[in-house]
Amino acid sequence: MIEVRNLTKVFTSGFLKKTRIVAVDNVSFKLYDKSPTILTLAGESGSGKTTIAKLILGFIKPTKGEVLYKGKNIWKMSNTEWKEYRKNVQAVFQDPYSSFNPLKKVDNVLWTPIKKFKIIYSPKHPYTKILIESIPVPDPSRRWRKKIVIPETRLEQIKSSGCKFYNRCPVKTAKCITPPPLIKIEENHWVACHRYS
Repeated sequence: MIEVRNLTKVFTSGFLKKTRIVAVDNVSFKLYDKSPTILTLAGESGSGKTTIAKLILGFIKPTKGEVLYKGKNIWKMSNTEWKEYRKNVQAVFQDPYSSFNPLKKVDNVLWTPIKKFKIIYSPKHPYTKILIESIPVPDPSRRWRKKIVIPETRLEQIKSSGCKFYNRCPVKTAKCITPPPLIKIEENHWVACHRYS
């Protein structure tokens, strides 16, 4: 039904000295209409989740790539096709107060989704491992002493090609300045990292 193919969005700012911010870089996935599907876009703040949603909804145009609905690029649709698309593809805005059952304990609410996603238990990308390790144990009787250091990265330091986490990765190598391949680890578990190629 919906296919996102090599979607890229670059924002520019500045008048004399242009600054490029790559918000979404070469993202691809498919959502089929034959069976109900839930796709989760997970990432830290500023990783491009909202930008991808805006691109799919047609609020902003991609720099490269395309969003296909039933095989047709949404930006090449007729007015009638566009109305049909907008009728069938809509955002459901989350109400944080209705997201949780007030009758359940907090630990149940937090651990249930985590248990369903095995990536939490077996992260492969070094940066993902750091993020998972930075989650403290929700136990008030235990003081969290672990110190996770994620180096700050200025926009100009982010590589336009290669691994986006190069400057913040504790196990980076010279090879990491080239684009990493997408490697299938197991069913529904992929990693873009040279360590697995």
